[in-house]
Amino acid sequence: LEDEAAYATKSSQYTGVTWCTKERCWLAQLSVGPRRERSGAVAYRLGKYGDEEAAARAHDHSLLQLCGTGGRTVKRLNFPLSSYDLQPL
Repeated sequence: LEDEAAYATKSSQYTGVTWCTKERCWLAQLSVGPRRERSGAVAYRLGKYGDEEAAARAHDHSLLQLCGTGGRTVKRLNFPLSSYDLQPL
């Protein structure tokens, strides 16, 4: 039922997650690069998900792989750092 409410608004409660109306799925994406110069940022499309939380976790996992566990990275996570197994990274 929570997903149905999000479908209606076509927005997500999570960073890096958007609803695709055309395909009726959640899209995970990540932008990494200089904060002030968005033109220098690199955008990664991480995939399509049937579940909003799965898309958010894909965002977080990719962010951790690309940027590590520093302070700025942790602030951008959707879920606590402790909820991830960092060994395989």
